[in-house]
Amino acid sequence: MPDLSKIRTELQPDDPLVQNADYRFDEFDRAFIDEQIRACQEHLATLLLNSAVATWLPLDGASAALAAGDCVCASAGPVAVPTITQALPAALAAAGTVLGIALRGAAPGSRALVALSGVLASTITGLAPVQSPNRYVRCSQNARCERVPKFLANDFPIGAVTNTGLLTLIPMPQVAA
Repeated sequence: MPDLSKIRTELQPDDPLVQNADYRFDEFDRAFIDEQIRACQEHLATLLLNSAVATWLPLDGASAALAAGDCVCASAGPVAVPTITQALPAALAAAGTVLGIALRGAAPGSRALVALSGVLASTITGLAPVQSPNRYVRCSQNARCERVPKFLANDFPIGAVTNTGLLTLIPMPQVAA
């Protein structure tokens, strides 16, 4: 099996193939091309085609580890590359809004897969199916999705939820006091 494509491991394009007129494709080349195609298909399906628009973002090294369903926001620290952090109260106050919801767990300093918009299942958000008038969802003090009957001053709205637990993710700025 060939080395993994950089599109899968580093989220970067692979280096171009340098060849001359005598170059012949072999089994390694074919397997590597197949690996590139599979990696691109997986990213396309994960990031665009499965009900949510998502992306890989660098998680700040000082952030707490993320679990699937955690709300995230932009980090406040000065860095060359923008990073995200778990959306706890102090971080949210600096960021002003929730950016999205983690789709998988991530360790500090790694890349986190984050849904930016779309529809998320209760298996991600933890919003159980329930008949409830609480249709609105905000970011809780623990950086998790929380149902509420209406948004109040200083809430960080995330979206709305159905009785079946499907969250329509639409992060909005903090509700003014």
